[in-house]
Amino acid sequence: MFKKEIPVANGKVDTLIGPNTTIEGKVQATGILRVEGRIRGELESDGDVIIGEKGEVHAHIHARHVTVAGKVTGNISAVGRMHLVTTGSLEGDIEATTIVIEEGAFFKGNCRMGETAAGKGGSMQKEHLESASTPVSSNVTSTYIQTS
Repeated sequence: MFKKEIPVANGKVDTLIGPNTTIEGKVQATGILRVEGRIRGELESDGDVIIGEKGEVHAHIHARHVTVAGKVTGNISAVGRMHLVTTGSLEGDIEATTIVIEEGAFFKGNCRMGETAAGKGGSMQKEHLESASTPVSSNVTSTYIQTS
């Protein structure tokens, strides 16, 4: 079976964490960061974060756009779009302006979306998330959520 390519804006990845790399602690990046290895701790980027199919992240992620094709355990805060692809697995809460969950992806957590959900700083406020959203746990068939 052919793997689905994860599109990258301008085709350029600024930082790659390879499959044989494990990082523990706080990762701060600028530009596009692609993770094919393992991260445990916290991940922040002013650009895009892509978790590849072999990537495994146990961290809270704060970024402009986030794409998950691997496994994430932790909350995601995206100022723009959060995209969970078919091969992706996410156990944690999502805050983003736009949320896309493809058929076959696994998601267990709460969603909060809209222009004010992630805010400029992308700081997640759990008390608001818990009161404003419904828990979801399933293998998703097909979902595309966007606000106007």
